[in-house]
Amino acid sequence: MAHAPATKETGGDNRALVVLLSVIFLNIAGFGLVIPLLPFFGKSLQADAWQVALLFSAFSFGQFLGEPFWGRMSDRTGRRPVLMITIAGGALAYVALAFAPTIWLAFLARFVGGFLSGNISTLQGSLADITRPEERAAKMGLMGSAFSMGFMVGPAIGGLLAIPSWAASASRSRCSRPPPSA
Repeated sequence: MAHAPATKETGGDNRALVVLLSVIFLNIAGFGLVIPLLPFFGKSLQADAWQVALLFSAFSFGQFLGEPFWGRMSDRTGRRPVLMITIAGGALAYVALAFAPTIWLAFLARFVGGFLSGNISTLQGSLADITRPEERAAKMGLMGSAFSMGFMVGPAIGGLLAIPSWAASASRSRCSRPPPSA
């Protein structure tokens, strides 16, 4: 599906660029934010170590499968509907992960979230659609920067959110130890 690039006069490309870069940042930051929390999440679901490892990889596997699917879908139906579906669905997958009562439902939520976050090719296509050919390399560089910022900020925020879990685990393990014998 061919899209006419927005012109500088409308200002549409600048607004769209900010939205696209924000979506990229949030996709990657969301992926990284959860990583430091997954061990605690797995522990609360009494998951074995291999199951927690599966939680780590489920998102990436889903994203691997989702990327070509959403790219083809966006070529057929348009970029905007695909982005709206993947963004809203990805948010719901994070909610489902937060309330998953079993490790297998957590795994499913991670996989579905990854599949829905496989929209990077759609985001790249959208960026190419709104950018003049002579500016495309610079805008793709901005996309790479948003990607990198998400990888940097997401795990940092997740680590900060994990601090209360570490404190709770430490205090719980101290309380569950038997008192020293005299």
